[in-house]
Amino acid sequence: MAKLSVTRGQTPAERARFALAESACQLADQLLGELASTEAAAARLRTLRVYWRKVRNGKVLSAADFNAAVDVCRSAERVLEALDAPALADPRLESLRRQLHAMLKLGRH
Repeated sequence: MAKLSVTRGQTPAERARFALAESACQLADQLLGELASTEAAAARLRTLRVYWRKVRNGKVLSAADFNAAVDVCRSAERVLEALDAPALADPRLESLRRQLHAMLKLGRH
């Protein structure tokens, strides 16, 4: 997994929030990229990646990056809904679902 970024001048809460966002997005992109075998899932994955590219260099460093990361996580939820049964059986999805849930909860505030 890629090294998470840390920026000076951020509060510990911001660093934790941004690290969660970055980790969730990286996992979603990597894992769902492997599992999106249906046409619907692949289409939703392309949308996820459009939002992920809006995060500068894949690093969540600011509030704007965090907002884009929330969009990535919302798109990841849509990809999950479009996965076929064999892909849904992948045990790695549980970790992704936990991270997405935590991110979307933070994104509502």
